[in-house]
Amino acid sequence: MSQMSITGDADGYVPNSARPAYDEIRPLSVRMRDSVRAQLDVLAQLNNRSVTEETRLALEHWVEKAKTDPSLKERADRVRAEIDREVEQRRRSAERDAEHRRQAIAAVLGVDGLPPESDDEFDVEASKEAEHDPEPRQRRDARQAGTRPAPQGELNHHQGSRPRS
Repeated sequence: MSQMSITGDADGYVPNSARPAYDEIRPLSVRMRDSVRAQLDVLAQLNNRSVTEETRLALEHWVEKAKTDPSLKERADRVRAEIDREVEQRRRSAERDAEHRRQAIAAVLGVDGLPPESDDEFDVEASKEAEHDPEPRQRRDARQAGTRPAPQGELNHHQGSRPRS
């Protein structure tokens, strides 16, 4: 069966092979007033086409005409900008989620098989440093020296600092 298109030959037919792969035919139910349907029936009969073909031609023509509307581009630009904002928000949210999950894994397993540190508070600066240098300096130095880092005292949560030795 041939497919209809306003860009086809004089009768509006374009063979299936001339259409892009994404342009398959899909059903559409259209509700219309009886008077419009009666006119569509007459047009289909006069043009020796089915009502479905007449409807498809009319819709394709309307879509092509809408593409030339200058205000459509403005509205499309606004929608594109909104899509870009949503994508960026989702990206940032996914990055935050991934970082929290990485931190949870590090808190459970520690780094390079060393037991996790006992700090309960999240150190934002250390996290940023770890993004650029995944092995914290003290552990890296101890590993290179073949020793374990000296334990640092428990965190004093009331003062926000470690007790002095």
